[in-house]
Amino acid sequence: MSHPIADKLPIGVTMGDAAGIGPEIIAKAHREHADVMRGSFVVGDVDTMRRASRLVALNGRPALPVAVITDPAQVIDVPPHCIAVLQVGAALLPVPWGQVSANAGLLAGRCVEWAADAALAGQISAMVTAPLHKEALHAAGDPMTAFRDIPSCCRTVQHVFWANRWQMYRCE
Repeated sequence: MSHPIADKLPIGVTMGDAAGIGPEIIAKAHREHADVMRGSFVVGDVDTMRRASRLVALNGRPALPVAVITDPAQVIDVPPHCIAVLQVGAALLPVPWGQVSANAGLLAGRCVEWAADAALAGQISAMVTAPLHKEALHAAGDPMTAFRDIPSCCRTVQHVFWANRWQMYRCE
């Protein structure tokens, strides 16, 4: 019997701003909707996602574990109820919540660029972006110029909003 996600390309979910709510939204989605999140992975920072997982853990329950992957295809090997994370660049030093951080903005932009490149290369079926902070992106020198060009790079683009917080582009 084949694995239920074996024939599907994974979905890359960019972490969003490490100082914002993106990592916590993703961790909570994995906690509450593990079946829906199966076959996706976080494009971001491992330690930030571990921190988010601890933050959203329910009283008396352990945080969901974080599995480090180095290739999108490895998501099939990640057990259920585990957050798969592909580290983009060097590990991010912890940033204070709710404060504008150029480092967090730079990483958020790099994650979106990584996911856009992976979508265009056919390594992932879609990319989803958690919330981004425009001031942090600006403080980082606006590292997301490639992101603005995604729709023009694809023959067909489906733009979907989920819970008015995430944006997904499916390129075909």
